[in-house]
Amino acid sequence: MKQFDTVEMASGGLALVLEPISAWEQFPAFAKTWSTKLNCKELSGPIITVDECLLEVEILGGEFYITYDDFQSSIQLEPREVAFNDIILKLQMDLKNDH
Repeated sequence: MKQFDTVEMASGGLALVLEPISAWEQFPAFAKTWSTKLNCKELSGPIITVDECLLEVEILGGEFYITYDDFQSSIQLEPREVAFNDIILKLQMDLKNDH
């Protein structure tokens, strides 16, 4: 898995890989960095528990989670609804073009 790849979720949503290699304790800093880079409106403060890390955000009118996935050890942007997959694909294209 590489930065800016998409991963199909069980819900049918497409998660965008922001950081392909990460650790649980890096989540707060990475979440803030990506929230700023993606011009997100933060809908909640970071939620960090022993089994999950997430930040609820709004981007281009869609609602998403910036999450730490401990199975993949990565930080991803996940849509709250499949309908926001088009925003994920737009962000993916923009991010790949910027790098």
